[in-house]
Amino acid sequence: MRERPAAFLLGLLVLIWPTSAGSQMQVSSEERFFRIEWQIDAAEAARPAIVGFVSNQYRYPVQRVQVLVQVLDETGQVIHETPGTVGDVPPGGRRGFRLELPDVGARLVVTVQAFEFGAAQAP
Repeated sequence: MRERPAAFLLGLLVLIWPTSAGSQMQVSSEERFFRIEWQIDAAEAARPAIVGFVSNQYRYPVQRVQVLVQVLDETGQVIHETPGTVGDVPPGGRRGFRLELPDVGARLVVTVQAFEFGAAQAP
């Protein structure tokens, strides 16, 4: 329970901390915890699908992992979004997913949309 106030204060600090107007590289927080591997699978279904794995690179289990696939057109605009549930992933483990898409567009972007940390596990 002590982690929540600390996380809140850290988030507040990030919001009010002065930053320069120059270019900044932004890394979403979930990229520190996950690796996503995927490929297009058009062999078994009438519609194209994406199949892949979410790997948990963190020391805590993650629960209720959800991914989001964005289909982009040639100009980079999102033309469709498909959410999917992966489930729970243990520390150092991985879990597969498969999502059907209406189209593959010019490009696909796959991200972890939501997750929760589980309780720490003994080594």
